[in-house]
Amino acid sequence: MFDTQIHVPEPQGSGPLLARGMDLLGQAMAMFAQVDPADLPGEGLGEVAVQLGSHSRQLAATEAMIADRFSCSETWAGDAARTARDWFTGRTNDTPGAVASTLTRGKAMRAHSAMARALRDGDVSPAHLRALEQAHARFPSLTAQLAEAEHDIVQLARLSDAKEFTGLLTDLCHRLDPAAVDRDEQKRRKDYFLHASTLLDGAVRIDGLLPAALGAQFQVTLASARRAAPSAVSADNAETTDSEARPDGMADPRRQSQRNLDGLQKILEAAAGAMNPDGTIALPAVNGSRPVVHLMVSLDSLLAETQSKAAAWLITYGVPTAAVSAATAQQLVCDAILEPFAVNSRGELVATLPTTRAISPTQRKAVILRDVVCRIPGCHRHIEEVHHVVFYRHGGQTVLSNLAGVCWFHHHAIHHGPWTLTGDANAELILTQTATGKVWASRPPPKRE
Repeated sequence: MFDTQIHVPEPQGSGPLLARGMDLLGQAMAMFAQVDPADLPGEGLGEVAVQLGSHSRQLAATEAMIADRFSCSETWAGDAARTARDWFTGRTNDTPGAVASTLTRGKAMRAHSAMARALRDGDVSPAHLRALEQAHARFPSLTAQLAEAEHDIVQLARLSDAKEFTGLLTDLCHRLDPAAVDRDEQKRRKDYFLHASTLLDGAVRIDGLLPAALGAQFQVTLASARRAAPSAVSADNAETTDSEARPDGMADPRRQSQRNLDGLQKILEAAAGAMNPDGTIALPAVNGSRPVVHLMVSLDSLLAETQSKAAAWLITYGVPTAAVSAATAQQLVCDAILEPFAVNSRGELVATLPTTRAISPTQRKAVILRDVVCRIPGCHRHIEEVHHVVFYRHGGQTVLSNLAGVCWFHHHAIHHGPWTLTGDANAELILTQTATGKVWASRPPPKRE
């Protein structure tokens, strides 16, 4: 970060040492600049690289310490700089973030002198210093006790890597004063939050910071909901190659962060359907019904042969809040509760029809027992939705031979992509890529005797 050719003042004390060190460093760097790695034998270079890394960390520690001293002196203000970070950024090609990191490390070294000395000696890494700084920030009630024990803490850091040291230091804090640790953790509850905000296009942004116990519970539950079912392929697919078993373009290309959406959907569906031991709904009613998503769509759009019809509207607390395509509405109708009603041209309610379920709970259980996992060849995910092979809007009957268990991703692909699923779900289904004409067969897994 610094130009080794700058003039270094020589005040009383360690000033001459700094000037001499800068001179020697400049000479050493000039020598290293003349080294051509291509001329060196490979033997022993690994150890040299390790030594250079150690020296580099020591030099970075000294850099941070000096940068912090310069920042505290406020002499940078004489150059019309607003902050020390601005001063350094204007004189180097480092990013503001890199400069801020150096200044923060220097400030931490000033606060923790014993750890700073070990860092300058190359005995510990910046991560050890950062762990100690975070322990002070996390448990402010233990500041005095941690400062008193810092020499022992440094010895602990010398004997363990950064990750292990963090765990040992946390355990030490709990042993020093469990009651103080608990008080600090309770005070931090005001820092935790969970925000859900609706954007202009109807998408919802989730942002939050969860306490450790709740966060661990959320992660475990999400991983459980996201986990794929055990492999279960049909007899026809068992002897095929991977390329034959998994249709091109039907593999799930999403990152885990995107597949977390499937897991979250499972969690919400399970919560919405949860029942108390006495048979009542576990969650309180919303607008008179259990907490589920409501979608309003015109009959014309629902039965349309094209996807360019009127949008369907998501209903939140009785008010339309976001639009989705008619194709998405048609996909949802495959497996939903239908509440038909008629309105006139002025939007007034004229009549209601009996509520029906597109697929009954008994039929859903039968499909899951028969198919076990998603019926798309090569996919072994849990069944999340039930698909009408002959689309519901085309008059497809809600019978087992016309119902196939699929995961959300492939249900979406059938309704929105160049794919068709035909045949008898009880026997053989044919998946066709309509753009290429290539087909794959899928049969229910054989039943165990």
